[in-house]
Amino acid sequence: MGSSIVLSTSAQSQASHSPANANTHEKADTSPPSSHGSPPLRRESILSRFRSPTDKGKAMRRPRLRSLLPAARQAAPSNIAPNMPKSVMERLRQVLVGMAQMGARSSEDKDVRNLVVGAAKLARNPGQLRSFMEGMAQVESAQVDEASTWLDHTRVAAGEAGRFDACDLRNWLAIAQRANVPAIPAREIASFTAEEYSDLVGVYDLDRNSPRIARMIDAIRQGVQNDYSPEERAEMSANFGDDIPVDLHDAIDRLHSAMDGVPEGWMVRSSVCGGDNLKALAGCGVTETFIPEVRFGPDLEVGPGWVRTGNTRRIDIADRRTMGLYIRNDTVPIAFLARPWVVATRWIEGRDPHRAGTPLDIPGAWPAEWRAFVRAGKVVGVSAYYPWAGHADQTSAQMALKVRELAQKMVDTAVASQQTPRDMDAVLARQNDQIDRALTAFGFNDGDFDCTIDFIESDAFGATDGLLMLEAGPGCGMFGGGHPCGFAGDFTHAEFEGNPARWMACSGVAFTHMPHLLIADPKTWVEGDKTGAILDWASVEALAIGDAR
Repeated sequence: MGSSIVLSTSAQSQASHSPANANTHEKADTSPPSSHGSPPLRRESILSRFRSPTDKGKAMRRPRLRSLLPAARQAAPSNIAPNMPKSVMERLRQVLVGMAQMGARSSEDKDVRNLVVGAAKLARNPGQLRSFMEGMAQVESAQVDEASTWLDHTRVAAGEAGRFDACDLRNWLAIAQRANVPAIPAREIASFTAEEYSDLVGVYDLDRNSPRIARMIDAIRQGVQNDYSPEERAEMSANFGDDIPVDLHDAIDRLHSAMDGVPEGWMVRSSVCGGDNLKALAGCGVTETFIPEVRFGPDLEVGPGWVRTGNTRRIDIADRRTMGLYIRNDTVPIAFLARPWVVATRWIEGRDPHRAGTPLDIPGAWPAEWRAFVRAGKVVGVSAYYPWAGHADQTSAQMALKVRELAQKMVDTAVASQQTPRDMDAVLARQNDQIDRALTAFGFNDGDFDCTIDFIESDAFGATDGLLMLEAGPGCGMFGGGHPCGFAGDFTHAEFEGNPARWMACSGVAFTHMPHLLIADPKTWVEGDKTGAILDWASVEALAIGDAR
């Protein structure tokens, strides 16, 4: 195989959606793999990213629109940080939300700088900028072609045969309902076209007073003049004005009115994922209210998927994680959903190793949540979603077996209707012939039913087995997809065309992760001692009946 192909799971991209940064029941590390590191730019020419030279002053990002939903106040179980002062817990949540926002903005700034620098470098070599742009056009064409074959959630609910978007929560809720698997319900409160969404989120502008930025823009401009004829440049300029007109005032009105009637105690997320703030709040491990909310002043409050400014409530529409996922299929409108916040019936105490040696290194308790891993239509593995707090005990073994049963029930229902989840990044990866051959050689066939399905231990909404389906998404494959959770570092090794290959098969039950690694740090994802952490199914079944092997 050529040196351009790396035959290993994209650990870095999967770790970027690690449970270490996850939200209680909207973590859904269902995100596509390596593309998540790319900036959430609209699908148009690089040239449209730059404002006209007449722009005045130092350019800045447009202010972000935030969302809002009041929080229900419920007492937490007494064993969760019982001696922790409320002021300390409040400060912890403020720090975590602040870190999430700073991290997202820093990453966005870096992405845009890298895009500009990369384009400038290409422009200095004749023909390379044009080749890059043509490659982008081919990717866009492949995206549109694939997405045009997908069923929407109403057709999935009707049981029609076909492909569907593995990242759209509405599809999985429809399958769960048909399979009689209890799930946390969701109600659509707003949707926006790609054009509306782009205008609501805003675009980047650049500091043209910076000598470095000015030099790079000049290089790009010169590269365009070299690679394109005057007629082609005129056509591109004309096409920049072909966007569908957007009534921004109407879109903002809908953004605000969407929160009308949303009950207290509910959270908000997009149809493709939960946002960074939502994940940071619920993944903190300590809280005295089950609907996390953080006040940063008398007129600013942040909660799961919303922000309150004064008395105004808005959907948190400008979340970076949401943008990164939606761009993978912006041929359809993006929907925002309201869901009740469900309290887990079991909490697992532990200490987050990612905070070791920091002021945030305090004991915590995480909700008992699980992820099922499906390969080719079969549940092959189950992992604790917060593996640093997991334990291999009888109760956990019993719940893992129930997770396998309910997840398989959902899969069987979809397969019986000839419905197949699709991951856009996996589809695009297979456009490369070498990657396609490698995936097929190792049993990852195009059209396989691969996914991850997440559950929370709860007795709400008729959860007779003590489990509710939370979320589902792409499977954990060779080149990324759903996060492996406790299976991180448990690699399967092989060889393809003379090159080594590895991936995480996610087989058995990962009650906790191997002790030598950190879930959020892929550099630590190496093989080690799995004893007591990852068990095969026979051992799990024995543990569930009290027969410790």
